Amino acid sequence: MCTNLLLNACDAVGTNADHGGDHTTGEWVALSVSDNGCGMSEQFIKNSLFRPFRSTKKKGLGIGMFQSKTIVEAHQEDTRR
Repeated sequence: MCTNLLLNACDAVGTNADHGGDHTTGEWVALSVSDNGCGMSEQFIKNSLFRPFRSTKKKGLGIGMFQSKTIVEAHQEDTRR
């Protein structure tokens, strides 16, 4: 799941990468991934982001975020945070 998030961010920024970070609290680690790419519309995020075969990329398959959500939920975590 982390690999998918990082690859998506790398695709979006191209050669203009900026470094992110993480935060540890007790036994938990919070990972924040962001990029300065063109972004996604509010409508796409609301209606399509975690649905399979929906992508904003010209050659995207639209399965990465769907797979990531499935993995997170299989471990009983929430992707809406």
